[in-house]
Amino acid sequence: MRSKQKRHWGVRVFLLAALVLCCVAVASAGTVVTTNVRLNTGRLMYDRQTQESYFTASLTNTSSTVLMAPIKVMIGSISNGTVKVSNADEITPDGRPVFEYTTATGQLLPGQTSPEKTFKFLNPQALRFTYTKSVEAFVPETVQLVGINGGTVATPGGVTLTVPPGSMAAPSTITVNAVPPEILATQPAVDNSKIGNAVDFGPSGQTFTSPVSITIPLSSPETPGTTMPLYLYDETIKMYKDSGFTCTVNADGKSCTGQVTHFIPYGTAKLSVARNYWQFGTHHSFGCRSFGNHLKSL
Repeated sequence: MRSKQKRHWGVRVFLLAALVLCCVAVASAGTVVTTNVRLNTGRLMYDRQTQESYFTASLTNTSSTVLMAPIKVMIGSISNGTVKVSNADEITPDGRPVFEYTTATGQLLPGQTSPEKTFKFLNPQALRFTYTKSVEAFVPETVQLVGINGGTVATPGGVTLTVPPGSMAAPSTITVNAVPPEILATQPAVDNSKIGNAVDFGPSGQTFTSPVSITIPLSSPETPGTTMPLYLYDETIKMYKDSGFTCTVNADGKSCTGQVTHFIPYGTAKLSVARNYWQFGTHHSFGCRSFGNHLKSL
């Protein structure tokens, strides 16, 4: 019997700091967390019609560390050379098949188990085989449990999130993680603007009954009081787009503070100084843009 594979998509929240120069690159690997997770595999089955061996598998976080999705299981060597992975989500530059796990919140908390995925191997001769694997994920820079009484989450890099009392219906594990420049490089804006530094806020989909404040360090000084737009990252088109949220440059000219009502990617980027064109984006859903004194919102 053929197994029907379900895809599970997650959402992340990103916050970008403005840069004069942009970076455009390829996604980088996360931290190796092979010993931090358990791959829960189901019974190995064989489909004679497709000549595939297959099984379902979920991931359990067996560590005390929060892991950020996507979590990537990479297949290394396979004991028989005629057996090949047939449904990898992606292939690494060095040729390793990858199965990518996502969660609804973008987090895999300690003790939590992910949704299942189906692993398929083309196996024309129905041979027995073994394989090696490694697992990679991003480990957040800052993790803090915030209760219904609110609180402030701060990173060593100067990003802060201030949650007012009563703005959350239940306690939530807040994660803040710097997004590698090489990943941002693969996430352009709809108008080809350059994306700069980014911070990933979680859990994805977190909503607040009253606005929370986020402060983003800027890579170069800006005029205090300047209103800057926030952009969002749309996973469906793999690009940043206008969100309607803005932030204001603080008195020190080195940071920008804005208010948001939910977690979905936020950030800022500067196309060019000459055009005075700014945009703030996020990796997964929100942002705004200004052109001169004109502000466009969704």
